[in-house]
Amino acid sequence: MNISTTIIPEKRCSSIKELFGDHVQMLPRWHRAKYYHIPCQKDSNLACFYDNDYFMCLWDIDRHANCFNFDYRPVDNCFGYNYCENDAQCYLDNITCPTSFSCACKECYFGTRCQFTTIGYGLSLDDILGYSIWSNVPFSKQSNAVKISTLLTTLIFIIAVPNVALSVITFQTKQSLGVGAGIYLLVASIISFITIIIFGFKFLFLLLSQMAIITNNSFLSVNCICTDFFLKVFSSIGDWLVACVNFERVLTILLGTKFNKATSEKIAKRLILEFHKNYYLTLLQHNYTLTMNISTTIMPENRCSSINELFDDHIQMLSRWHRAKYYHILCQKHSNLACFYDNDYFMCLCDIDRHANCFKFDYRPVDNCFGYNYCENDAQCYLDNITCPTSFSCACKECYFGTRCQFTTIGFGLSLDDILGYSIWSNVPFSKQSNAVKISTLLTTLIFIIAVLDFALSVITFQTKRSLEVGVGIYLLAASITSFIIIIIFGLKYLFLLLSQMAIITNNSFLLGNCICTDFFLKAFSSIGDWLTACVNFERVITILLGVKFNKARSKKIAKRLILGINLFTLTSFIHDPFHRHLLEDTEEQRTWCVIRYSSSVRIYASFVNIFHFILPFCLNFIATLAIIVLIAREKSKTRQEQTYRELLCNQFHQHKHRLLSSLVLVIVAILRLIISFASTCMKSVRNPWLFIGGYFISFIPPLLIFAIFVLLSEFYRKEFKDATVRIRKTIQNRFHLQ
Repeated sequence: MNISTTIIPEKRCSSIKELFGDHVQMLPRWHRAKYYHIPCQKDSNLACFYDNDYFMCLWDIDRHANCFNFDYRPVDNCFGYNYCENDAQCYLDNITCPTSFSCACKECYFGTRCQFTTIGYGLSLDDILGYSIWSNVPFSKQSNAVKISTLLTTLIFIIAVPNVALSVITFQTKQSLGVGAGIYLLVASIISFITIIIFGFKFLFLLLSQMAIITNNSFLSVNCICTDFFLKVFSSIGDWLVACVNFERVLTILLGTKFNKATSEKIAKRLILEFHKNYYLTLLQHNYTLTMNISTTIMPENRCSSINELFDDHIQMLSRWHRAKYYHILCQKHSNLACFYDNDYFMCLCDIDRHANCFKFDYRPVDNCFGYNYCENDAQCYLDNITCPTSFSCACKECYFGTRCQFTTIGFGLSLDDILGYSIWSNVPFSKQSNAVKISTLLTTLIFIIAVLDFALSVITFQTKRSLEVGVGIYLLAASITSFIIIIIFGLKYLFLLLSQMAIITNNSFLLGNCICTDFFLKAFSSIGDWLTACVNFERVITILLGVKFNKARSKKIAKRLILGINLFTLTSFIHDPFHRHLLEDTEEQRTWCVIRYSSSVRIYASFVNIFHFILPFCLNFIATLAIIVLIAREKSKTRQEQTYRELLCNQFHQHKHRLLSSLVLVIVAILRLIISFASTCMKSVRNPWLFIGGYFISFIPPLLIFAIFVLLSEFYRKEFKDATVRIRKTIQNRFHLQ
C-alpha cells in the first residue's frame, strides 16, 4: 500500500521522564510497567510514549497501554559499509542480528538510500517525479502529480509535431537558407523536435519502470545511461542555436549598409507626432517608400522642443525671418537635439551635419471638421487645413484606437477584430506578418486540432445508452456538440478576419454577412456552452444530495427541456448584436472594418448581457464546487464512528473526485478570464496586444476540456468510453472482414 502522512506535534511520543515523577522512574523496569496505563487515562491527547530502557507504548481505543520491545539506540556503523548515498548516515536495526538498515539523509536529499537531491541546476525527472509514481499500482490510481505530468507531456508532444512541421516548411526555402539565421533556425527546429521525442521517451520509460511494468535490468541500464545524457546535450544545442540566431541578427543590424550622406539630404518623408501637447520625431525616413508598415517607440530624447525653451528673450522678440538665421546654432549647440519648432511657422530637423532643415508647420489643428465628425466613439476630429482640407485625423479618447477610433478594449466580451485587427498588415504576405498574427494562427490551428479529437472522443462516450440514462449525460452530449460548433465558428471568424485584413477577401456583401453573423453566433454558443457545463455540475450536486432518491427519468425530461430553453433564451438575449454591426470603410489604410455602434442604453444592456452570461454560470460552477465539499464533509454523520474524520474525507474525496475536479477546473479557468478582463487596464494601442490575445484564447479552453475533465476523471465515463471503442472496433472489423 502507498501511505501519505503528515508529522504533527500532537503525535510526538513522550519520554516517561516527562510523564512520571522521580519515585516511579527509580523503580526497576518491570515494576514501572504496571504504571504505564496511568498516562493514557490521565492525558486523552497522548498518542504514545517510550521508556528509554526497553519499551515503546501506544494507547488503544480503551486508553490502555499497548507496549512492545523498542531499542531506541541506533547502530550507526553498518559494520564499516555504508549502504547509503551522498554521505548519509547508515543505521542498522540490530547490532547482533541485523535484518535491515535505514538512512538519515542530509538536508535536501531524499529516498530510501538518500539517492535523490534537488540541489543544483538541471535536475533529472527521476529526482523530481520518481517517488510520486507508485509501484504495482494502475495508472488510474496514480497520484495527481503523475496524471498531470502525463497530460502535460502529451500536450507538449502534440504542440511539437505541428511546430516542427510548420518550422521546417518555412525554413527550408531557398530564401530562408540564403543567410546563416535561416540555417540556424532550420537546425534548431529539428533539434527541438528531437529533444521533445527524447523527453517523451524519458517520461514514458520512467513511468513504466517505476510502475514495475518494465523490469529488464539491461534495458533500464541503457535507458539510465542514454536518455538524460542526450536530453541535456540536445537541450543545450537548441539553446546555442537560438543564441546564434539572435547574435547574427545583432551583427546584421550593426554592420548593415553604411549611412549615405547624399541620400540623407533627400529626406522624402518626415513623421511628426503630437502627444499630450508635445511633439516627437517618430521616424526619419531617408528613402521614401509608398507603402510600408512602421513600428517605432516614442522616446523622451526625440521630443521636439519649442524655441521658447531654447532661445533667449531678445531672439524670440525678432521677426520670423530674422529668427530663422539663428536656427542652425541650436543644432550645433545641443548635440542631442533631434528637432525643434517655432510656434509661428516652422518645424526644424537637425541633420547629420548639425544643420537645421526646416519646413512649414502649422501647429494649430482645425478641430471642427465643418460640423461633421468622421470619427467614432466621440473622438475629436481634426482637418489638415481649414482653407482646402485634404485629410482628417482623429484624437481618440483613452482606451480607443484605430484611424477613426473605431476599436476599444473596454468591457467584457471583446471581439477578435478589436484585439488583433490592426496587427494584421494589409497587402503583406503571411510570412512577413507580425509575430502576434503568426502565434495567433498557430494557436487557432492547435485549438482546432484538439477540438476535433475532443469532439470525437466525447460523442463516442456520451452517445451510449447508459450515459443518456440521466440528465448529466444529455447535458454533456449537448455540451460536446456545442463546443465543437464554437470552435468551428471561431476558426471561420479568425480565417475571415485574416483574409479580409490581408486584402484577399474584398467582397462587401460577404464581409457584411460575416460581420453580422460570426460574432453573434460565437458569443451566443460560448454562453450556451457555459450554461450547459454549469447544469452538469449543478445536477451532480443534486445527485449527491438526493442519493438513492434521485429520479433518473425525471432528470432526463428536465435536461431536454432545459437545453431547449437555454438555447432560446441565450440566442434571444444576444439578438441586439447583429442589428448594430456595420462595415466601416477606412480610405486612409484602404481597409474595411467590422464595427459595432451602440447607443448609450443599448451599450449598457450589451455589457449586462455579456457579464450575466459569464458570471451566472461561473457562480453555479463555484457553488457546485463548494456544495460538493460541504456534502462530502456532511457524510461523516452517516458513517461508522470508528472511522477517523481524515479517513472519511479521503474516502469521500476519492469517491467524488471527478465531480469536484471538473467543477474546480472550470472555476479556475473562469477566474483567469475574470482577472485578465477586469484586473488589466485597456489596450491603448496595438503595439502590445499579448495580454488581450491571451485572455481571448483562454476563453476557448473550456470547450476543449469536455473529454479531459468529464470523461478521464470519471470512472463511469471511462468505462463507457472503453466499451464504446471496443464496439466500434468490432463493428469496423466485421464490416471490412478484418481479423
